[in-house]
Amino acid sequence: MFKKNYDAVEFGKRLRTARKNAGMTQEQLAEELILSVDSISRIENGKVMCMPEHLVHICEILNVTSDYLYFGETKKICEEMNSLSNIDAMLVGCNLDKIRRVEQMVALFLGR
Repeated sequence: MFKKNYDAVEFGKRLRTARKNAGMTQEQLAEELILSVDSISRIENGKVMCMPEHLVHICEILNVTSDYLYFGETKKICEEMNSLSNIDAMLVGCNLDKIRRVEQMVALFLGR
């Protein structure tokens, strides 16, 4: 059973906050998404739902997750990517045997 519900007004508020935190105007975001400024305004005011194909680009442009926009989860994409980049950097130069051992250890750690 789902415990979280979609709220278009709250989605719009979070979108507006993320856009402003990124230093973007509605006009700039509209241009990036190839939408009208009116469309951005209507999404931000909870009048219409954001289409999934736009959501993906919004998350990339504003560096937020869809969980943040939909439900207020505050984890940012850059935090996740930094951690993955750090792990990736540690594996650079490792031979296939070492990489497979690391993979097995991670699987054990995660219980998979």
